[in-house]
Order: sequence, then structure tokens, then C-alpha cells
Amino acid sequence: MSTLADYRHPPRIRRLLASIAPIACPPEIEPLGLVTPVVDHTELTLRSFPEVVRSALLAGLTSYELTSAMWPGHRGRPASRLDRERATRYYRAWRRSPLRLQRELVKGVKGILCLAYYEMPQVKEQLGYAPEDWIRTATRHRLERHGEAIARHRAALFEREPLLPLASTDNPERGRSGDRK
Repeated sequence: MSTLADYRHPPRIRRLLASIAPIACPPEIEPLGLVTPVVDHTELTLRSFPEVVRSALLAGLTSYELTSAMWPGHRGRPASRLDRERATRYYRAWRRSPLRLQRELVKGVKGILCLAYYEMPQVKEQLGYAPEDWIRTATRHRLERHGEAIARHRAALFEREPLLPLASTDNPERGRSGDRK
């Protein structure tokens, strides 16, 4: 059984995800040079999945990769070896497939790739997404508005529990009910 830390994309899956990323993600992925970092991030994402889910996803990706070779016009090439035009048509065919399993696989893969894309610092910067700034502003505002109530609540958390007998809080050898252990 594998652990979270030992998963690595097999080379074929890495090539496949690198070929799907420019189709599934926003067009800026290539000009920003993010295809490889996005594929690396998907490896981390899959590493966090339970083994059964990861195995199912890898089986689906392998199916996507290999069934491409049977499509007319693909000349026996797997999906990762298709030119962009054929790869895009193949991806869209799976996305519109009458088979729900194919549609859901492509939807899931797109979700994982786009999640990775939007986690990239360049993309966050381009979007003006700066959660740290918002957190600092919200914290300052909350403390200005509710500082006294927060301080009272914090102090109450560390006060002695009024309903417990002194013996149980002062003497670690006694249990909550005051009985000896």
C-alpha cells in the first residue's frame, strides 16, 4: 500500500497532463510558462488523494491516453502525442461523450488542473488576488470594532470552571467527579 509521500506521476501520465493542461486551463498557461508547474502541483494534489481514488483516476487517464490510438486520424498515437488541434478535438469528444464516465473523468481532470493553475503565484498576482492583504485589513477592522469583546472572551477561556470543585482543578490526582483514581 502506498503512502501520501510516495506518489509520483508516471512519465506517461505526466506527458498526458502536460498535453491536456493548455486545453483545459485558461490560454495564459503557456505564455506564463506554467504547464510544468501546474503538472507538478497536480502530482501534489493526487498525492493527497486516497489510494483508491488516485488509482481510479490514473486508470481513467490511462484509458484516455490509450484509446486515442484507435481513433481515426490519430494514426495509432496516444493522446499525449497528438498535435494541439487533434488533442483539442479528442478532449472535447470526451467532454461531450454519451458515456457519463468519460465526461466525469475529463471534468475531474480539468478541475484538478485548473485548481493547480489558480494556485500559481503569477496567476494570483495577475488576478489581483492577495488574501494576506484582506486578512490583515479584516483583522484590524475586527479588533477595532470587537476588540473588547474578544479580550473578554479570551480571558473567559482561561478562567477556572465555576461548576467544578476546586479539588478537581487543583489536584491532578483527583478526577472530575472528585473520586480518587
